[in-house]
Amino acid sequence: MGEGVQPPWGGVRRILIRSANWVGDAVMSLPAIASVCGGLPRAEVTVLAKPWVGDLFCAFPGLHRVIPYLSPGAHGGIKGRWRLAQELKERRFDLALHLPNSFDSALLSFMAGIPRRAGYSTDGRGILLTHRVPVNGKVKRGHQVEYYLHLIRSLGLRAEGDPSLQVHRDRLPEAEAVLEYAGGG
Repeated sequence: MGEGVQPPWGGVRRILIRSANWVGDAVMSLPAIASVCGGLPRAEVTVLAKPWVGDLFCAFPGLHRVIPYLSPGAHGGIKGRWRLAQELKERRFDLALHLPNSFDSALLSFMAGIPRRAGYSTDGRGILLTHRVPVNGKVKRGHQVEYYLHLIRSLGLRAEGDPSLQVHRDRLPEAEAVLEYAGGG
């Protein structure tokens, strides 16, 4: 576990994971998300994701739902973020886990009144987090998969694995056609 970081998991029933914003980063975060789902099988895990990465999580084992983060769009600007914060507040999450390092990510869960907020203490957002994980140089320079896994380990859960995509059985023929077209089928 990270030095001086208390695990936030005790009594947690509803977890919000703020996804990375870009497809490649979201794929690299899959082992970390799987570690949370596998390490806390009784918890209801929800991912908040930009629409262009949300489909990556639709067939993900252990996830209960994906909430689209529509910014730009319905959640853009001050009013939109406030509206999303209120929607999140209504869902009564116990913990928000932030994969992006952005200030905005932490601000949103703070505005939603989520009592436990965990993530890397970067980009001036440490004041908004209740469970701050420092970033050391080795982790920062390492592979993105390890960066996300280190966050989960620092919060006291076992975290390991390689990225892999799950395909919902209804979409399997489509996925097979894409692989065949790309020469991988």
